[in-house]
Amino acid sequence: MSFYKHKNLFMLISILILIFIDQITKYYIYNLHYLNNLFILTLNKWISWWISFFHFDVLIFLIPSILFLICYLFYKKQISTLAFIFIISGWIWNFIDRIIFHGVRDFIALPPIFWYQFPIFNMADVFVSIWFLIILFEIYKKN
Repeated sequence: MSFYKHKNLFMLISILILIFIDQITKYYIYNLHYLNNLFILTLNKWISWWISFFHFDVLIFLIPSILFLICYLFYKKQISTLAFIFIISGWIWNFIDRIIFHGVRDFIALPPIFWYQFPIFNMADVFVSIWFLIILFEIYKKN
């Protein structure tokens, strides 16, 4: 049996594992209070680190629209399976957080690097960042 016969199952299991990682880290940090200098509990109501002008109702429409676009690009083979797995995993539970909590639960706080204070983030944000790096690599590889 080849990988391609079970590609959808592989993708589903991979997405579920990454969502589980995001949720288990949020559970341990928020419910078991593993707090130190690296963890700061915050509810991020912004759409991204720098965009705060969207109202919650707009986000509830905008996020599924972007996910639909990503699924379409995957269907048209414009993004790789690996990139698709990371972006879907990163966005699904952040979207559910927005519905349940009206914001995303963030907790990882890095110390300032030179003059820049990196925004607080969660594991789903890490997955979205990995997606971005994969896309950059794929663009570089094509050129």
